[in-house]
Amino acid sequence: MKALWVLFTCFSFALLSACASVLPSSNSNAKMPDNLYEAFPDVEPGSITAFTEQDVFKVGDLADITVFNVENLTSTYVVNRGGDIDFPLIGKQKIAGLSTMAVQEMLTAKYGEQYLRNPNITVKIEPHKLGRIVVDGAVKEPGVFEVFEIIKLSEAIALAGGVTVDAKTKEIFIVREINGKRQVRAVNLNDIRKFAGRDPKIYPNDMVFIQESASRIAFREFLRTVPLLNTFAIYATRR
Repeated sequence: MKALWVLFTCFSFALLSACASVLPSSNSNAKMPDNLYEAFPDVEPGSITAFTEQDVFKVGDLADITVFNVENLTSTYVVNRGGDIDFPLIGKQKIAGLSTMAVQEMLTAKYGEQYLRNPNITVKIEPHKLGRIVVDGAVKEPGVFEVFEIIKLSEAIALAGGVTVDAKTKEIFIVREINGKRQVRAVNLNDIRKFAGRDPKIYPNDMVFIQESASRIAFREFLRTVPLLNTFAIYATRR
C-alpha cells in the first residue's frame, strides 16, 4: 500500500507541473506584449509585392486560354506592359482590368466573327505566389506554405491539416513584422468557430503558432496510466 501511495504522489506532482502555461518560445523568461489582444494595424495592399485582385487581369498576369479542338490557339499568354495580349489572328486586345468572364466573352465573339464556328473558349488567370507563411505548433502538418492570395487564420490552420486534439484553441498566436518590428497577437479560435469573433487575415511572412494545452496532455496521460495504477492497487490489496 505504501508503494501505491508513493506512486500516486509522484504522478500528482507531475500532473500539477504539466498544467503550467506554455508560451510559444524556448526562452522561459520571454515576456509577452502587453497589447497582446489588440488588433494588428491594417496592412496596405500596396505593401505586398504581388498583391492580386481575384479574377481580374493586370499587367504581368498569365492568361491561360483554352480553345477546344484548336491546339494552335490554346496557350498561355502574358499581359504586356500596355495591358494587352497579342492573340493569333485577332491581334492585340486590351485585357488589363477585365475579368476572366469578360475576356472569355470577348474572345468568343472575336474568333466567332470570321475564324471559328461556335467556338468553345475558357479563360483562367494563372495564380501568382504572394509569398510564404509558417504554421507551427499543435497542428497535424506544421510547415511553410505558399499562398496565392490573402487568406484567413482558419484557412491557414486548415492548410496545416487542422489543430491537434491537444491544441490550446483559446489562444492562437499570430507573429507579424510591422515597420521592422516583430509583433505578436493572440486570437481565440473558439470564438471564430462560433461566428462570434473576427477571423483575422494572414499575410505573406506571417507566422501562426498554436500552443499545446498542458492540462489536456496531462489528462490524456492520466487516462493512459489508469490501468497501471489499478494494477498496483489490486496487487497491494492482495498482499
